Amino acid sequence: MRIEKVKINDLSQIMSLEKTTFKNDSFSKETMEQLINNHTFFLKIVNNNDENIIGFIIVLEQERNTLNIINFLIKDDYRNTGLGSYLLNHVLMEIKKSKFFKRIILNVQTSNLRALKLYKNYNFRIIKEIDNYYRKGDNAYLMELKL
Repeated sequence: MRIEKVKINDLSQIMSLEKTTFKNDSFSKETMEQLINNHTFFLKIVNNNDENIIGFIIVLEQERNTLNIINFLIKDDYRNTGLGSYLLNHVLMEIKKSKFFKRIILNVQTSNLRALKLYKNYNFRIIKEIDNYYRKGDNAYLMELKL
């Protein structure tokens, strides 16, 4: 497995993963194309054997000194294998190298216990609950990591 920056020729694989995982809450192709072209950190994890993208993470600058993880996913078949932790750890190390950013925020579905456990393992803490955050009405936690 290797981690690389996402490129525009990855768009079809990224969109397939996005639609499969997030369904109605997925980003549009146009939005994803803009994110590839104008990202702060948009990294993918790739299977060395077949070159397929297994997952990705998108981190944007929210405001001065603050980043926002706006999208993070690992393909179903590869969940609970440590790859999500591997990718998150990699991006956090890249962010810390910059020494510019002071905090990272993210929103996560309150019922996504696996994601909550992962983020808590990296010292993200819940700031507040946001009602009806997702299109289908599910709540989210706003989480924060101070660097």
